[in-house]
Amino acid sequence: MTQSKQPTTKAEFREQLEELIRTAEANDIDIAGGYSFRTDGDGADWGLELLEVVKPDEDDA
Repeated sequence: MTQSKQPTTKAEFREQLEELIRTAEANDIDIAGGYSFRTDGDGADWGLELLEVVKPDEDDA
């Protein structure tokens, strides 16, 4: 995947992550689960867990 613009703010990061998730869902990719991202050298390693959030019923709102 080639991304045309790299995020430079937290808001841009969130927007691009949301778009990636929506695109994956539209292509029937099961994205639920845990992902780890390792870096070389002194950079931080990261983990990400994606889980489905169930929307509340309108009657409960």
